[in-house]
Amino acid sequence: MLLMFLSGCWKVSPGPILAEQAREPVQVVGLHEKGSSTLIDVSLRAGAAHDPMGREGTAWLTAKMLESQFKSEHELYLMFDQEVLSFRFVVPNDDLADTVLAIQDMFAEPNWDPQQLMVHQQNALSSLNQYSQEDEKLAMMVFQNWLYDGHPYGHPSSGRGGVLSTISIEEVSRFFTTRYIRPAVAIGVAGQMINQDGQVDVNHPLASPILQLQDGLSEAFLPSLYKDVTPRVVPPIAGRQLLTVANNSEHIGFVFGHHHSLSSQHPDWPEMLIATAVLGAHSQHFGRLGKTLHTKRDLNYGNHAYLQLQHQQGWSHQQEATSPREQNAFFIWLRPTPKVSANFLLRAAISEYETFVNNGITDEELSHAAKYVSDQLSNLSTSQKLRWMTENSVMGEDTSLDQLVQQTSQVSKDEVNRVIKAHLDPQNIKIVAVVGKVEEFLADIEGEVASIVYPLHHSEVDSQQAEEDNTYATFSLQIQVVFQRLAEGIFQ
Repeated sequence: MLLMFLSGCWKVSPGPILAEQAREPVQVVGLHEKGSSTLIDVSLRAGAAHDPMGREGTAWLTAKMLESQFKSEHELYLMFDQEVLSFRFVVPNDDLADTVLAIQDMFAEPNWDPQQLMVHQQNALSSLNQYSQEDEKLAMMVFQNWLYDGHPYGHPSSGRGGVLSTISIEEVSRFFTTRYIRPAVAIGVAGQMINQDGQVDVNHPLASPILQLQDGLSEAFLPSLYKDVTPRVVPPIAGRQLLTVANNSEHIGFVFGHHHSLSSQHPDWPEMLIATAVLGAHSQHFGRLGKTLHTKRDLNYGNHAYLQLQHQQGWSHQQEATSPREQNAFFIWLRPTPKVSANFLLRAAISEYETFVNNGITDEELSHAAKYVSDQLSNLSTSQKLRWMTENSVMGEDTSLDQLVQQTSQVSKDEVNRVIKAHLDPQNIKIVAVVGKVEEFLADIEGEVASIVYPLHHSEVDSQQAEEDNTYATFSLQIQVVFQRLAEGIFQ
């Protein structure tokens, strides 16, 4: 799993874009690719964080209205997050000119149909209701919302249930006019018409449609100044805080973590990529959490650590998009476990996290994780490379994959351990637990010792593992405050 993408060196975020820059044509980011199709990615910095206060869902509905107006036999994929959204197209070269016209029409002549808006509002409400019934999505969404409570990131990307149906077509139209602007958009293109330097080869027979698309979107989007919505102050965390979300599940899953001060432009980001892989790379079990909780004890299916929100690419272990954000969170995802082992699982995971921060990583862990991260970066597909380049370009971030691979291959153990201590904090975390029987669970974690129930097929436990079990079982969670919510209606 490729988690986060990053730039090579720290740079100060630019101030407001000058009027002269705002009038420049929409930028094109190119990647040379041989083949019979062209990949087009229109990315905009107009995600959910840009929702007007109290009108959460406006950005999502605007994107869905535009998506539904794409008139072509070719598929359009919409990726949507808090900062950036992307419209993605795979177009056969022999149909490139006509498809480009269809893409232009999406943005140049949007039809703001109130009846179509109602369809998207109902679909968004149905999705929120569905999320509240799916344990793992529920835990992740509640964690993100709680962690960023009062911040532009602090609501579901598709909006709040109590607001969505009240958003008018006039609000959607206004959002399009004010947020779909030239400085906030980038066009990514991977195809034959892009030369080795990443520029459109104007002499190539397929160059004309791409240049036409650039002109068309430059005309469709106003040359307005982009107004930042982030960074903003995030709510501080004092001690370990627990939020239980009650549903009907027989299993219990967790997400816990905290904010950190890094963005993908920070010089400590490469070291933190390595550190996160050591602790628990996505869909892998070689990390400490995977070995401790899955391989040795078979408590659940997976336990993973992240520096940034991730979207998985279907059933693969790859990330669908970079989900770039100005402000990020470190979090650990503990997949559901039978309720008899939930108390032990949580104690063991936080104990491992605390030990990880206090003691750092080993040379062997560094070698394995550095190779893993480097391999993930080096083996990105063309579509993944393009998506990263385009999304990070619209965020104003560097796009050198070669530099990133080099940086991650050159980190030292001492630097990784320094960065871990500087940016990770196991003492001040928010914990979300999706629980069937809340009172029973709370009584369990308030006890002094947790019990572990091994699966019937598990091999005999040796003395060393039994000693480790005792350490985890007696680890003190030291939870300072407990909040309780029902899953039903939680995204209102």
